[in-house]
Amino acid sequence: MFLIMKIDKKYIINDLNNLSSKLPLSIEIIDADNVDVVEYGIILTKDYGQILFGSIDNKICYLGFVVGNSVNEAVDKLCKRWEYAQFIRDDRKISTIFKNVFNDMNIMDIVLSGTKFQINVWKSLCLIPEGEVTTYGLIAKYLKNELAVRAVGTAIGNNPISILIPCHRVIKSNREIGNYLWGRDVKFKILKLETKNISH
Repeated sequence: MFLIMKIDKKYIINDLNNLSSKLPLSIEIIDADNVDVVEYGIILTKDYGQILFGSIDNKICYLGFVVGNSVNEAVDKLCKRWEYAQFIRDDRKISTIFKNVFNDMNIMDIVLSGTKFQINVWKSLCLIPEGEVTTYGLIAKYLKNELAVRAVGTAIGNNPISILIPCHRVIKSNREIGNYLWGRDVKFKILKLETKNISH
């Protein structure tokens, strides 16, 4: 039987306009074609299992999950985003960067490459506080393009930096948690860690 995962409606944010990002992020927009080297590593975490973490000049460019222990598949997703770059695996260095990101309250430097619309969608996700969610439609409304719900969903699905750019906090208007690049089970797990308000 298919499991329907829903969020209690009282935790849904209905207006993003009065919110400001609480995430200590410094975002740099770059051209993917001009990236020479991407360093990456596989990190084993207590809450999420294996994570693939990517860095350009010590700035975060990718954070994804290794689903079903398929490291090669996870690395392929990273490589497709920076197809002209050289990729260097350095688990030790990446582990240090990763620990600094999650254990330090200093500003986190991230780099993004995408269309103007994608960048605007990803930035809007940073407005959603931990423990709360919003909908694809409300993101489109915030961007003053209410007819672009499907395009918003596509942009969210292409978010390269999970958790830090919290695409998992966007759900369907019927309160179902919706799809997720790394699978609904992963999305459910993240939301469950952030809030205890998921019902079946």
